[in-house]
Amino acid sequence: MKDMKKKTIIIIVISIILVTAICFVRWYNGPTRAVEIFEDEIFEKDYRELVKMVEFMESLVDVQDAYIDSTDGTMLVHYKDDRIVKDAEISDEDVLSTVSVLMKKGYFNITKHGSTIYFERWRNQFGCSKGFVFSADGTGELDIQFLIGRMELDKTDWYYYVSDYEKWRAMN
Repeated sequence: MKDMKKKTIIIIVISIILVTAICFVRWYNGPTRAVEIFEDEIFEKDYRELVKMVEFMESLVDVQDAYIDSTDGTMLVHYKDDRIVKDAEISDEDVLSTVSVLMKKGYFNITKHGSTIYFERWRNQFGCSKGFVFSADGTGELDIQFLIGRMELDKTDWYYYVSDYEKWRAMN
């Protein structure tokens, strides 16, 4: 009887360890292909707001880089003349409303880097992020740090991107 209890406890412990390991690996690696398909649906639902933000970012003609990560009405801006403004004000109420909507929908930040405008939707603490990106110059060249993958979306110049420092470092 004692052997049966020991075996049962060992099986339970091994099962818990196995399930925990699988969950960790899935969490570390991020969304699976099934989640990427789900992201396509999210992209379609959020498309109108994403386009509004692209239009705003493209209107910043003297700006090399811009970074919005909160709904406080400010952004970090690196101008083409090398000036950097930490708390540049976003004065357009429609843009502020759109930022708020996107942040509530789960976006972490909205970034313009050169002619690449991207919307980080998912990230983990290990340097992996995923989201949607727009190639403003139409070349499809995406200027995202540690980019390891992209998938073309149904809308012109839009992509789903994957950025991962560890995987990028191993590939380069």
